[in-house]
Amino acid sequence: MGNAIWIQTQDKQDAPDSDRDLIYINDLSDLLDMLCEKMGVTEIVDFHDYSEMAKEFEEEFKEAGINEPDPEAQWYDPEPALTTFNALISALEKDFSQLEYTPEGTDDQTENELMDELRYCQTFLQNAIAVGQKFRLLILM
Repeated sequence: MGNAIWIQTQDKQDAPDSDRDLIYINDLSDLLDMLCEKMGVTEIVDFHDYSEMAKEFEEEFKEAGINEPDPEAQWYDPEPALTTFNALISALEKDFSQLEYTPEGTDDQTENELMDELRYCQTFLQNAIAVGQKFRLLILM
């Protein structure tokens, strides 16, 4: 079982599909973060909130002797995140191969779906800024 990523605003007055699973951003997160690093923008992982996972697996973390993630929700300023998403969209629109994604065979669906998710987050963050709300990329199991 893998993780899921949802984007949410702090006031919970999220867009109707804010619990949309950002499948491609999740699956390609390491490659996206490497591209962010190359471009000198904040990595997507820096906006992750593991609080729900910490609550759900508190006992397992303790039994395994693992330092659990912070169980308090982590909320972030959307402006740096918007800079990140704008940079990713711009770079990938110019040359998707910058992602260094090498699927077996041609995979236009992944490119289209990833770009759709990135644009969705871009719009979400623009709206969060407009209403003065913090946001998080909630990591769920």
